[in-house]
Amino acid sequence: MEAYKILDYIFEIVQDPRNISPADLAWVYQNGGSWNPKELTENEILHHFEALHKFRPPSHWSNFKPLKAKLVQLLITAETMTEIELDNLLVYFTTLAKSVNFRTTYQRNDGLLSKEEEALFISIYLPFLNNLKQLILNELRPDAIEYPDWFKNKEAFLLFRDYVTNEILNEYLDHSYLYQELKKRKLIFAPSRPDYLKWMLNSEFLTQRLFDSFYNRDHKNPLSTYKNCQSEERLLKFNRLFNKYFG
Repeated sequence: MEAYKILDYIFEIVQDPRNISPADLAWVYQNGGSWNPKELTENEILHHFEALHKFRPPSHWSNFKPLKAKLVQLLITAETMTEIELDNLLVYFTTLAKSVNFRTTYQRNDGLLSKEEEALFISIYLPFLNNLKQLILNELRPDAIEYPDWFKNKEAFLLFRDYVTNEILNEYLDHSYLYQELKKRKLIFAPSRPDYLKWMLNSEFLTQRLFDSFYNRDHKNPLSTYKNCQSEERLLKFNRLFNKYFG
């Protein structure tokens, strides 16, 4: 079906940042939701990326691939699909979204970026990909919940979200405990403490002030150990939410 071909096209072109025009990049940032907490306009975002000229293709590059037009085409096509067809398309989208990656080594190899600049570029392009996935998901299934695949399942993410939203009193120790308890019970996998905090910041579960406060303690291990943050009160809160979502 046409919708599947459009999804294939979108996830193919975004794997190479050179394919994406600054205008399409700004449009996704503005409309995707998670990266743009200050609600910058499209022109403001374009101006922001103008300062990152080394990250963009050289001026003679003209081979941008259309992204916004394809997204609009996808949404128009989805409006004609039945509930069952949309469910099947959503399963396909989820599979593609989990496997998408992007290539940046060409920039370092071509002398465009140092290793440090490449790391900064990745930190900028990742939110673009996340916003893009969320934008598609919101349109295909407005009531669907998108979460990183290193959560064991949707219930684990809902537990995390509930705890962060309603149970944080001591910011450093409560956030540390939540991370450690989720890891201990194998409800999240893989992310290091710095990566976990960066994701929380980009997803607006953590303010810039808190992120800086945690990160400045120790760049490699910005959260406390389980031994130093556990308490009976925190365990009771966690178990109550665990029973709510897994009971």
